[in-house]
Amino acid sequence: MTSGSPWTYLIVNADDYGYFNCVSQGILESASHGIVTATGIFANSAHFAEHVGWLRDNASLDLGVHLNITDQTPLTRNMQIKLSRWNTFEVDEITMQSSVDWIFAGGDAVLGPQTAAKAAYQGKEAAESIIRYVEGRDLKEGRIPEPEEEKESKK
Repeated sequence: MTSGSPWTYLIVNADDYGYFNCVSQGILESASHGIVTATGIFANSAHFAEHVGWLRDNASLDLGVHLNITDQTPLTRNMQIKLSRWNTFEVDEITMQSSVDWIFAGGDAVLGPQTAAKAAYQGKEAAESIIRYVEGRDLKEGRIPEPEEEKESKK
């Protein structure tokens, strides 16, 4: 399929602006060389005000919001009290449902940094639960916990 235009555009998005000084500086340097064209900003970063100021000289960089519900300090007290002391969700191991019945989570939001395989597995289980939740079906029917030996081999 062709658009009729001789130009092809590539958007290179660098995630996690505001997370650490070195991350933000790396994004800005890459943008100054024309490599990075967009970034998502952590609004609840400890460095937010300072790092937003650095963007003044980068008007061509497209900015967006990095949706972040478990890292750093939550923006609302309501969300903060729903997280563990490690700022992760505690979820049912079969359904991936949190203590907030309409929030399902997996991967880093549950375990902190883990393997991509574990995050993908949890994402698949959470997606199945979301479908069942929306359809009003039992979240656990026909599902069994991951066998202990598989859990150990994924560590």
